[in-house]
Amino acid sequence: MASRLTYPYNEVYDKFTDYVMLTFYEYRPPFASEGGNADRSTVAYYNNSGSKEYEAVKGLPNILLYMPEDITTGYGVQWADKSFTNTATQLLRTAGPILKTGDFGTAATSLGETLKSTAGRLPSAVASLVAAGINNLPGGVGGSVDLNDVLGGATGIVLNPNYELLFGGFGLREFNLNFKMAPRRKEEAEEIKKITQLIRYAMLPKYGKPKDLDLGADATVSDQDNLPDDLPDEITLKKGDKVNDNYISVPYLCRVKFMKGGVDHPYLPKYKMCVVNSMDIGYTPDGVFNTYDDGSPVATTMSISFSETKLVFGDEIKWDNTKSAQY
Repeated sequence: MASRLTYPYNEVYDKFTDYVMLTFYEYRPPFASEGGNADRSTVAYYNNSGSKEYEAVKGLPNILLYMPEDITTGYGVQWADKSFTNTATQLLRTAGPILKTGDFGTAATSLGETLKSTAGRLPSAVASLVAAGINNLPGGVGGSVDLNDVLGGATGIVLNPNYELLFGGFGLREFNLNFKMAPRRKEEAEEIKKITQLIRYAMLPKYGKPKDLDLGADATVSDQDNLPDDLPDEITLKKGDKVNDNYISVPYLCRVKFMKGGVDHPYLPKYKMCVVNSMDIGYTPDGVFNTYDDGSPVATTMSISFSETKLVFGDEIKWDNTKSAQY
């Protein structure tokens, strides 16, 4: 099998050429043991950005494609507004120094004194009891009220919400790549077919098991098994192959790299190891089904959705004037 599949077909990717490269790697279970090494760095474990700790899938070529027209990358974090009463605010201010110093010996005493000194002076202490009593009346005859309902209805005041915006987390990046491929000759039509086949093969689970996992007796592929007939011989199940149909293996991972010649593109985003979430293939991109004499479509569209498997932290962003590609 060729070491790469390309569109445009057999393109020369020299040092001036911009292109996208897809490489497939064996899935690595994130919590699998490594020879009993329980001291593995958590930072390296969760945030490894490269492919050094992954094993490329043997027999699968790289896919090299032209630069799409919609190259984008996105970052997102979640901030949420939280409401704190004055009592809660004072309790948090009391807890702050304790959390920083780790002096938990006096924590209960300090927090208790703060709660006692603030709650007793507030009408909200009584209003809270009133609201609870109303809500607990048999049959719900008292209706449903909260603390502010009691305060507002009885005294004309409500608690100051004291809103603060607090950091709530962040998630994994997702992105899409879209291509339109129109073969100019038979060899290029075959190359396009192989590219779409290979991505489908890599993104879907397989029968069987990882090579280093013993799951018991295997079944043997027979003539009666319904095997796919549209994959290259090097990666297709054949009669006599061993499979274990009690389990399926997790799909391969994909490394998406924007390249300039033989190196990472210095101005485009750099992605960590990804999974292929979905792929849509269109055989009538211009609204009409049309083929050449051999049956190959005159044009094929391919839209691929990816998700990174690791988070990107601010420490990894190259914000200075280095020449390295940034996440």
